[in-house]
Amino acid sequence: MHNCDQARAAAGLLTDVARSLRRSLPQLLACDLLFKIFALAVLGPLTAWMFTILLLAGGSRSVTNEQILSFLLSLPGLLFLVLWGVTTLATLFAEQAGLLAVTAAHDAGRRLSALAALWLMIRKLPALLDLGLRQAVVYLLALAPFVALAGLTYTWLTAEQDINYLLAAKPPRFLIAVGIGAILALGAIASFSWLFLRWAFALPVCLFEATRGTAALRRSATLMRGARQRLAGLLLGWLAIWAVVSAAAGLLFDLISELVLAPLGERLALVIPVVAALLLVNTLVFLVLSFAGFAGFCLLLARLYDVCRAREGLPPCSADVSRLGAVTDDGRAPAWARRALRFIPALILVAVAVISYAIVRQLDLKDHVAVTAHRGSSLRAPENTLSAVRQAIADGADFAEIDVQETADGQVVVFHDEDLKRIAGVDRKICEITYPELCELDVGTWFSPQFAGERVPTLAEVIEEARGYIRLNIELKLSGHERHLVLSVVQTVREQDFAAQCIISSLSYDAIREVKRLDDRLTIGYIVYGTVGDLSSLDVDFFSVADKLASRHLVRGARKRGKDVHVWTVNDPSRMAHFIDLGATNIITDDPLALITLLRERAALTHAERVLLVFRNWLRS
Repeated sequence: MHNCDQARAAAGLLTDVARSLRRSLPQLLACDLLFKIFALAVLGPLTAWMFTILLLAGGSRSVTNEQILSFLLSLPGLLFLVLWGVTTLATLFAEQAGLLAVTAAHDAGRRLSALAALWLMIRKLPALLDLGLRQAVVYLLALAPFVALAGLTYTWLTAEQDINYLLAAKPPRFLIAVGIGAILALGAIASFSWLFLRWAFALPVCLFEATRGTAALRRSATLMRGARQRLAGLLLGWLAIWAVVSAAAGLLFDLISELVLAPLGERLALVIPVVAALLLVNTLVFLVLSFAGFAGFCLLLARLYDVCRAREGLPPCSADVSRLGAVTDDGRAPAWARRALRFIPALILVAVAVISYAIVRQLDLKDHVAVTAHRGSSLRAPENTLSAVRQAIADGADFAEIDVQETADGQVVVFHDEDLKRIAGVDRKICEITYPELCELDVGTWFSPQFAGERVPTLAEVIEEARGYIRLNIELKLSGHERHLVLSVVQTVREQDFAAQCIISSLSYDAIREVKRLDDRLTIGYIVYGTVGDLSSLDVDFFSVADKLASRHLVRGARKRGKDVHVWTVNDPSRMAHFIDLGATNIITDDPLALITLLRERAALTHAERVLLVFRNWLRS
């Protein structure tokens, strides 16, 4: 019976939320739109500026790869994490405060205009930043032990064997580590959820009870006491449903786009209106779900806040709406605000026009992308072997990417993993084995019996195989045990007179800068799988960027500075097309033949078809 009463109460609460959302919809929409414009124009640039200051304080404009962890553990890095947390929370709080204020004013029979709500948020910003600071610090402290334990687990996992073998073979050690990681992830989520629920009412308290900082957090915890389980089900349930519905809508839209566009081919008379309609529908659905989910959460929070206040004999928050100091009896903003409001639609239209013009103007309708066979043509031959290089040549690739490291006797060989377990079934590291011993091992049978007897080649042997047929992207694999790898590679390239036919890359910025110091004729590239800050400011000739990191902003910034962008590892043709349209200068793939086929098909398209193709690939990506 008690459960039925709770279910009816929850249903009534949600019905009340829907009714309030419908009644105050125009004001809520105007407030939400105005705030987003303010956040985009003011809060975003301000945050970026403060972050740049922190990076410069640390002595750099960007932090990448292995430097990220050391940066985050430094004073500027910790300040960055706090700054990011504070600005993120304060931005969410500000938008939430505006919607709560509009709703409370409406419930009180008064009105709060969008401009008045924005002005309220600006006046409350110091209090919101204070609230965000306190929460961000505690959230980071709560996360710290889970991150530390995850780091220890990763160190234990990779202490004896290469991570590539562990990912491929998935031995018991790997499964144990994955289990520990899952437990840590669940623990972190539980910790965050507990803190989130404890402080859920901190913002309404700050807004309607004129209480701020630690006192607001304590007041929220007091209001939550005795009803946390019920409130958790409603608040977390709403967020979970919102996330599931948004994800489902995104997947459904992708599926519909693929089903609708695929049969149309290149029939422009059909493609043009269909693409335009899909873009319009996608935008509208995203805006509706974003607004409904966030506004609904704010209204639900306000109703639950009133319920908890009622248990203490206090009136609803609408009774304290006069505390806001921005509510007028007639609901009208001051004269200057009303005049300014008239220009907002025009400003939005101008902004949309400018952005659209900039996007179209920057479209490069010619493909200037080179094809790199990852570890040779590793889809059709065993990776980093002479057979893989020969297959890359046969496929028509421009480059073959190879990995080099040092044996125990100082020979530079072409091999990717730190140990031989995955490829040769031998539990020894490359740095612990001599070259004559390495020559005895078969590194082809694991891939196919057709390649039985394949050996680990030296860098010099691969250069001889590639000369005149294909260029090489030589990646320096540094494990911490090498002695003269950088010097040996540069000397080999110089002795083989191969500088003009190769480029050299590495995950280590210091290593590739040393290559340039030894021979400034060599083209050097920095491999990046993670970054914060202005990557394009680094002194290299090109960036080799993980596909998940290769954004439009990153590619454009690098190209403006005259630096090429290589994207790895891309095997899906639709993703290849996406990065071509972004302006990538080189795509690294296990399947170079698929990329070459795609480039030939694109070369046959007309100018108009290429424009449509760009937008269609954006839809599909």
